Amino acid sequence: GDNKRALGALELAYFQGYIDEESEILNLAQLYLYNDVPYSAAQIVEKALADGKVAGDAAAWQILADSWLQARERDKALEPMAKAADLAGDGNLYVRLAQLYLGEEQWPEARAALQKALQKGKLRNTGQAHLLLGIAWASERNWDAAERSFRAAAGFKESEAMATAWLANLEREKALAQ
Repeated sequence: GDNKRALGALELAYFQGYIDEESEILNLAQLYLYNDVPYSAAQIVEKALADGKVAGDAAAWQILADSWLQARERDKALEPMAKAADLAGDGNLYVRLAQLYLGEEQWPEARAALQKALQKGKLRNTGQAHLLLGIAWASERNWDAAERSFRAAAGFKESEAMATAWLANLEREKALAQ
């Protein structure tokens, strides 16, 4: 129940070479994250992946990406998030990856990630994926593609209001561009 003491004990065991099992390494990384020490979590998982001590599955790559994100190292989080998204059974991590790209205004990369998310399916919020895709298209002034994406997003209850607002904004933008 005492996470700080558990972290201290596991950390000591790790640095003395007693921890080399995948589950123990990932548990240590999770404890680092829980105790707001994300940089150490990222370093341990990155080293374990490189050394082959941790299988490169979706969960391990996601822990690495989350560690870098929590450490405010967005650039370092992109590759592991992409690997996690590739390996995941659904498209939700592709949506998270797209959000990272959108935050960096990397529109083509965001679009590609969202298209993969929609292709992979099983999304928690399909409307959000369409909405974000519309935003990426609109940011590059591809009005027709943006409109298609916003209309698709409007077909979902959870994104209908935002999509409708974006469609109205899109009409204003198109009028100003002419």
